[in-house]
Amino acid sequence: MPLSEKIFCKIGTTRIYKNRCLAWNQDRKCLVCDEVCPYNAVTFIAVKEKKNRVPVVEPDKCSGCGYCETHCPVNGEKAIVVEIFGEVRLSKGSYKKEAKNRNPRLKLRKAPADNERAAEEIPPGFDFSK
Repeated sequence: MPLSEKIFCKIGTTRIYKNRCLAWNQDRKCLVCDEVCPYNAVTFIAVKEKKNRVPVVEPDKCSGCGYCETHCPVNGEKAIVVEIFGEVRLSKGSYKKEAKNRNPRLKLRKAPADNERAAEEIPPGFDFSK
């Protein structure tokens, strides 16, 4: 499968385990999952009981790539985990077209063209600045 299609495959959906999450459980600032997500599927919301904003996943934007899980700073079991639900399996057709049909607002974050270090931090295949 060409990379231009592969990056639009939905292989699962990320779930946040609030009891493990630094923001949810300890009311600490942690933005890692949002910073690394190439799909902008993680957003932060204000919750009445918390002084810091907490992460939530927008399932229609999440592809299940696992980049957030890989970079979660929690030791042991991660606070954000890709689970196999909401996956899309096509026997024919375009994953890119299917992804755009599910969410017309879907766009991958572009890697900054002028900063090699920042570009390296985005997973391979997600640099659309070219």
